[in-house]
Amino acid sequence: MTESEINFITYWIELGVPKKTLGQLGVKRNKIGSFISKKDENFYPDVELNTPNTETIKNLLSKNILISPINRESNLLNISTLNYPKFGNQQMELLGRIQRHLVSIDLIYSSVNDSIFNRLAHFPNLVKIKLNYTQTLVKE
Repeated sequence: MTESEINFITYWIELGVPKKTLGQLGVKRNKIGSFISKKDENFYPDVELNTPNTETIKNLLSKNILISPINRESNLLNISTLNYPKFGNQQMELLGRIQRHLVSIDLIYSSVNDSIFNRLAHFPNLVKIKLNYTQTLVKE
């Protein structure tokens, strides 16, 4: 820990470990910025994409597939099938019209198997895949 981090934690303890926000304590951001600021690591592709297909998004949401943009200014998407355990290789067709937008796919507890990789190879901007507890042979 840095000296400023130690000093801040000491100060917090001296205050009696209050259950207040830093703002309520009157702490200025410049006093704590060195250890709460996070360097924004952008490992997503730098591509310009049109808005994702609205009907595809509605269809995915109706199946309890979670979908979200990586941030407010981007058309790149994260997707999770956690609430749709029957999601398997055949359901990958559902993603076809937004495959260029997908950068992260969470298939944990889904029914996919190793042949999913043939389909995922067609997702040009995909940088993150979670396959824990699936029928794939890939191990962490």
